[in-house]
Amino acid sequence: MALLLTACATNNDIDNGDLPLAVHLPKICEGFLVPVKTPVVTPKTDARVAYTKTADALDNANTRLSIGGDCVRDERSLFSNLKPAK
Repeated sequence: MALLLTACATNNDIDNGDLPLAVHLPKICEGFLVPVKTPVVTPKTDARVAYTKTADALDNANTRLSIGGDCVRDERSLFSNLKPAK
């Protein structure tokens, strides 16, 4: 492992002065990436209702992940050509 790290430290192919170290990204994408609550199911809940609630929660979570991933991709493309934050 130490040999791998030393190879990275001696790699002079990259000019670190040209890389943006930080940019201020908006937090719009974080709204999509919040956890979906697990549906409340009790022993008295009908199995079909429990299944439907769980399937709806899974669909909601998958939709949020897809939208969140698209949002992050779009934000990266918007900010890829910016100057470093000061």
